[in-house]
Amino acid sequence: MNIAVNLNNIQVTPNTKFSHILTKLAFRKKIGQHVLYKIYEAYFSERIDIGNTNALVKIGKSNGISEQEIINAFSSNKELDDINRIIKSLNLHITCKLIRF
Repeated sequence: MNIAVNLNNIQVTPNTKFSHILTKLAFRKKIGQHVLYKIYEAYFSERIDIGNTNALVKIGKSNGISEQEIINAFSSNKELDDINRIIKSLNLHITCKLIRF
């Protein structure tokens, strides 16, 4: 699969927490690679703000995930906590690598 990337068209740097939650949900349903591709395609080719939950619901629904299931995942404190924990550990890891002498 190829994605036509046009970095000049990107207007927004989105908060990708909900994109990660949708991707995680999709992988549990064994359609993660396809949904991830659709998220990348939406952002890099179609200039869609993948931080916008309505856009993500549309992507999820078009791939067979029920709207209610997506909304439940987006509303889940556990899902948000998991993503925040991952982001925090990545930030710590990157910071440690950057200050290493």
